[in-house]
This record gives sequence, C-alpha cells and structure tokens, in this order.
Amino acid sequence: MGTLTQSQTLWGKLRSLEDPQKPCFPWVSLEEFEVVDWLSSSGLLQAKINDFLTLSWVWSHHNPLSFGTAKTMYKWIEKYMPKGPGWKMETIILDNAPVEPQTLYYQNPVECAEYLLSNPTFSDGMMY
Repeated sequence: MGTLTQSQTLWGKLRSLEDPQKPCFPWVSLEEFEVVDWLSSSGLLQAKINDFLTLSWVWSHHNPLSFGTAKTMYKWIEKYMPKGPGWKMETIILDNAPVEPQTLYYQNPVECAEYLLSNPTFSDGMMY
C-alpha cells in the first residue's frame, strides 16, 4: 500500500470535499450532529430512537432534525462518516483441535497505523 501523503489520507480527502457552508455535513447543524452522536452512542434500540424521533417536541423544535428514522440516520452515518480499516477473516486449524476450525478476525496493523496517524484528532498528541 505504501506511505500516504497528507492529500491522499482519508482525512485529507474528506477535508477537500468539505463545503464551508455546511461544516457539519451531512448534518444540518452542530446541534443535529450532537443529537446524532448521542443517539448513535446511547445504546438505544432503533425502535426506541424512532420513538424519540416521533415526539412532538422533536418536530416542533425550531431546528427540526433532517432525518425521520433511525434507519435513515444510520444509513447516513455509514455513507458519510469516515471508516477505519476493514476487518479481515481467516479460518485456521489449531493443532490441539484439528476438527474444530476457528475463525480469526483481524485488521492490517499498517493500515490501522496509517489511519490513526492521518487522523487530525490525534495530531497534537503525537511525538516522533
């Protein structure tokens, strides 16, 4: 894969696509981003998120949310938010249990390092 330059990193690519008029894209505002962040990390089931989204307060709010269902919210997260390196899977046979194949899930450590080192969130905390 080789070494990535700043313009080739995932974060550099995302920054180049940013619209200065929409800094929280795909969310319409920082407030909406905060609601999405909370909903998606709260551990609530999608049905409970949908219950929240149907509350009249949510829709009568001065800045209503731009999505109406948990499914849409998660679809946008999957489509637009940065993703780390993908997981790989391999079936292995252990000497101690040759008739019980095991599934090994792993990530490429070089891809993980490139992803983390190119993430601007960590730039102030890195020393070389």
